[in-house]
Amino acid sequence: MIHSSISLYKREQLKVPYKANWSSNNPLVIVEGDGWIYPTKEALRPLGIAQITATEIDGVNQTIFEVTIVPWSANRLRLDVNKFYTKQYIMTKQGNTIYSSVKYSGNELFTGDLDNLVKVSDLPVGCTQYYAPMLVTPNGYFIHSNSSIWYSANLSSWTKVFDNLRGSALRHMFDYAYDAISGNVYVFVGEYSTVDTTQCRVIKGIIPNSGEQVWETSLEFYSRSQFNAEPTLSPSCRHIHAVIVEKSSNTLWVGTGDVGNEIQIMRSIDFGLTWETVGKGTQDWRTLSIWFTEDYVYWNMDADTPQGIWRLPKANLQADKELVARLSNGTMWYHMPIKDHLGEDAILMAQSAEGQFRDENGRVFYIKELTDKTVEIEEVLLVYREEGVPFDGFIQIEPILQDDDGYVYFNGRSSYPNQNTRRYRLTLRGNQKLFRFVDPVKYVSQ
Repeated sequence: MIHSSISLYKREQLKVPYKANWSSNNPLVIVEGDGWIYPTKEALRPLGIAQITATEIDGVNQTIFEVTIVPWSANRLRLDVNKFYTKQYIMTKQGNTIYSSVKYSGNELFTGDLDNLVKVSDLPVGCTQYYAPMLVTPNGYFIHSNSSIWYSANLSSWTKVFDNLRGSALRHMFDYAYDAISGNVYVFVGEYSTVDTTQCRVIKGIIPNSGEQVWETSLEFYSRSQFNAEPTLSPSCRHIHAVIVEKSSNTLWVGTGDVGNEIQIMRSIDFGLTWETVGKGTQDWRTLSIWFTEDYVYWNMDADTPQGIWRLPKANLQADKELVARLSNGTMWYHMPIKDHLGEDAILMAQSAEGQFRDENGRVFYIKELTDKTVEIEEVLLVYREEGVPFDGFIQIEPILQDDDGYVYFNGRSSYPNQNTRRYRLTLRGNQKLFRFVDPVKYVSQ
C-alpha cells in the first residue's frame, strides 16, 4: 500500500505503470480517469482517509493508495530519499565533518563517510543511546550519557565533568552559549524525568578557554508532587522538554510540561542567572522545539490537543501569541534549521503520530518565514510503519543535520524502515508553485 496526503481543494494525480480502472472507497475523495483525485471536504479519521484502487484493465495488477485529507499544502516540495544507513546514529557535525556512532552498542565515535567510517575515539558507556546529544563548542566537546556529562578537549579521550543528573536529556535539551568578551562557553542541559517526585533542573556549566570548569544549578523546578501538595509553589513542572540558545543574542529558552501549571516557556538573557516566564498554563505553550528568525520566536506543540505552530515578536513578548498554522494530527517533536532548495533559511520539523487526529503516520514539515513576515508551510514527507507492524504513536524521523552538499540527515524512531538513519535532498516537484499559509483551511498561491 502506498501512503500519502492530499491537500484540501487540490487535484493531484496518482500514477501507476499500466492502464487502469480507478475507484475510491470514500465519497469525500473523488477519483477520475487517469488517477486524478481531489477531496471535497475536510474530515478527521476515519472519515478523512480513503483507499484509492487502480486495477489494470486486464486485471493482472492492482495498486492501492491510502490517502489522508489534510488542510495544509502537501507534496509540492518534497524530501527525496538518497541513502539509508542501517547501523549508524548521527551525533553532530563540525564544519562538514559528520560524527556518528553505532546505535545502542559499540561505544565508539566515528567520522568520515557513513559508508567508510573512521574511528575517532572510544566513548563513555551509554553515549550511543538514542538520546545522547553531542555539542561542539569553541572550548571543547561535550556529550550527554545517561546521568552524566562528559568533556573532551580533542576527542581522543573523555572526562566526566558532571554526574547525578536527575533524568535523561532529549535532543533539544543540550545547548551552549559563547561569550566572546570573556571567552567562556556556557553549557546548559535540562532534565527529563517521569517520576512525579523529581525536581527537574537546568544545569549550567561555565567553561573557560583555559582553567577549571564550574557546574551548577541555573534553574530548579518544584516537582509535580510538591505542587499538588502546595499549589502556590512556582515554578513547577513534571519535566523539561527544551533548552535552546538563540545564538545571535545568547538568549536561553526553556520549555516544560506536561499539564496546567507545569507548562511554561521561560527565557534568560544573562546566561541563566535570572529568568522570566514568557507564557504558561495551556497546551499552546507545551513545546519540544523553539526557533528564531530576526523578528520572531516560534514554537511547536508537544500536545495531544489540536497541534499548531505559534510565534511572538521578540520586541514585544507581552503581545498576544499568533497562531501560524494549525497542523493537527500528532505531537510535534524536533526541528532543524536548513538552507532550502533556493539557498534560503528554512526549518524542517518532525511530527509523530501520537494523537492520531487524521491517521497513524508521522510527517516532516517545511516551514519558512518570507520577506513579508508571512509563513510558508509544506508537508514534505509522510512516514509510515511497515505493513503488519503494530502501531507506534512515536513513529517519525528526526532531522539532525545538513551537510555542505545540501543533504539532510535524519535518525529514525519507530519509523519505516524501522529506526534507520537516512539521507534526503529537498526538491521542488516540477514547476508547481509553493503555497502560502493563510488560515487552517485555505491556501493561496504565491
